Amino acid sequence: MGRRRGQRPQKDQRNAERWYKDIKRENEMFARYYKLQKMIPDEEWDQFMGSLIEPLPATFRITSYRSQKDEILKMILAQINKAADSLSPEDKKETILSPLPWYPDKLGWKIDLSRQFIRRSEELKKFHQFLIFETECGMISRQEAVSMIPPILLDVKSHHKVLDMCAAPGSKTAQLIEMLHDRAEARIPEGFVVANDVDYKRCYMLVHQSKRLLSPSCIIVNHDASRFPNILMDKETGATVAYDRILCDVPCTGDGTLRKNIDVWKKWNTANAHNITKIQYRILKRGIELLAVGGRLVYSTCSMNPVEDEAIVAKLLRMAEGAVELVDVASFLPNLKYSAGLSHWQVMSREGEVFESLESVPKNLRKQIDQNMFPPENPDEFHLERCIRVLPHHQDTGGFFVALLEKKAVCPWQKKKVVEVTEVDEDEMDEKKNDVQGGGGAQAQEHLDDDILEAASPGDARNKRDYSPPRKRPKFARTEDPYVFFESERHPILADLKNFYHLLDSFPMESLFTRSHLEKKRHIYMVNTNLKKIVENNADTIRIVNMGVRVFTRCTPKDRAAEEMQFRVTQDGIDTVRSYVAARVVDITRDDIFTLLMNDSPVFGMMSEMARGQIASIEPGSVVLQYDPDREENRSSTPRCMLYLCGWRATVSVRAFIARNETLHILHLCGATDEQIATREEYYKSLKQSGSKKGGSDDENDDADAKLTE
Repeated sequence: MGRRRGQRPQKDQRNAERWYKDIKRENEMFARYYKLQKMIPDEEWDQFMGSLIEPLPATFRITSYRSQKDEILKMILAQINKAADSLSPEDKKETILSPLPWYPDKLGWKIDLSRQFIRRSEELKKFHQFLIFETECGMISRQEAVSMIPPILLDVKSHHKVLDMCAAPGSKTAQLIEMLHDRAEARIPEGFVVANDVDYKRCYMLVHQSKRLLSPSCIIVNHDASRFPNILMDKETGATVAYDRILCDVPCTGDGTLRKNIDVWKKWNTANAHNITKIQYRILKRGIELLAVGGRLVYSTCSMNPVEDEAIVAKLLRMAEGAVELVDVASFLPNLKYSAGLSHWQVMSREGEVFESLESVPKNLRKQIDQNMFPPENPDEFHLERCIRVLPHHQDTGGFFVALLEKKAVCPWQKKKVVEVTEVDEDEMDEKKNDVQGGGGAQAQEHLDDDILEAASPGDARNKRDYSPPRKRPKFARTEDPYVFFESERHPILADLKNFYHLLDSFPMESLFTRSHLEKKRHIYMVNTNLKKIVENNADTIRIVNMGVRVFTRCTPKDRAAEEMQFRVTQDGIDTVRSYVAARVVDITRDDIFTLLMNDSPVFGMMSEMARGQIASIEPGSVVLQYDPDREENRSSTPRCMLYLCGWRATVSVRAFIARNETLHILHLCGATDEQIATREEYYKSLKQSGSKKGGSDDENDDADAKLTE
């Protein structure tokens, strides 16, 4: 929670800020280590080191699957041009906004706006606020440029089963969800994204990211990625999910983030990489096990260190014995500048000793430095040059490493016969458990788990469920609200929904669920059918944090005529359900949008003749308000895209149920003036000061439902 205006920061915060500012952006061992690797040509060395001490520019993406994406780009360019006109001749020389040359369809952008620069112009402040509104609405996503690369290389299609193994904070997850929807012919893609993170609290960062995109095809789970469980898809056959695409963005030392995480300068040493390689490899290996034959996996880090990058990939390729291959990505992003992966590198100890091979490493250091950290003996066999390393001076970004792997066959360790853990020699297991309890600690436990996995390795057996790696018990038991699917499509609530909204027979009633066993349901959510199977078949084996999109919510109108249906469509779910709603749809004009969004509950007489005629034929209750630019008399009218608003038809008035940020977004989209935007913002400020819930989030609007009608 940010500090309030007028308050002094607390002592520990002041100390942290002072410590952060005092950090020198230099590290002698860092410079020596990377000079040694020869990954940067001598003529580029000064440029490389110079780029690391410069602040990192902000970058963002326009959400690719939104029908409004072209209009949003026009808005952004118009806003920035207006802001540029207000600058002094000297400031105009600065390039404020520029497209990322390698990002498809000009949907990725770089913006150079420091706080000091923003203060120079009132128009720049408005532009900055505009970007915040668009981010909250899910129309754009703030994301570091290099982290946009892995999802693009995965080339996700709408039918793909996708796993993001270490997903938080969720910017790449959001990108994967967008790609899933972008190429879907139906509103609800057949495929899905499983977003996982080992940190329960960080999982809620994923919830925030995914909620902005309003997808019924994403599920967020909480597991150790290195022991991610097999997910049962079919109880009869015992088939588990084999993923078509996996993103394996592993924990790393993060020296590619030096430009934004200044404290890395102070903390960096070679031992940090040595300490993390084992978990990096275990996560990658587990990802390859979960990948379908023919599927693709991206291994990525925000580290430039070959010990964390090429060394991990080389070990996996060696263990896979030809079952996994590196994919050449040169043609994927033709305008991206990068360095090819290394085939040779050297290893350095914490004290700065340099080693060419394990034989030269003293015995007292071999617990920290092992054979797998050195280049393979036959590097040409693995084609490590197909990996890519983005360096900060290439295109004014952070540092990043990416390798695209394709699974050609079942891996050798997966071919072993699948047996249950109970079939493992019990005496041997008891002996190993005694070793753990007798002081072997975490290392002995790791060996025990590895023995169990080897004995019960997932393989080709199709008539029995694959063994799931053991899970560590969390320190504190956490329980989420249940996911309760309706038992029958003939349930009274579902029958009422179908009759009231004339839902098409193709509407997936079986995919609706609530978060309560109580009779009175408050919200109704939706997921796609594959995620429903996952929830029903794995209730006791996966820890679900969140999933689905809220499509209907209960309301308590005073109007007696509206008692026929107690659930209204939500703005969150309107894009998901609108194509299935055959009744209660009202066509509106651009002027109607202004009327609805600039007034609290406009009476029918304030609406267009077309809208009035359609509203008159509909009984009170929830309605879908639909804007079609082709119905406008002025065909050049803004915006040139379909818009859908959640509305309520009362006795003598109609209201749009839109949250504050989306209201401002739609007003911008429709070409509202600065005065109109300012007027509406003042309205929301007054509501906030008075404690009213109107204009808040869709959740907050639920509490105001009783005030819907006159």
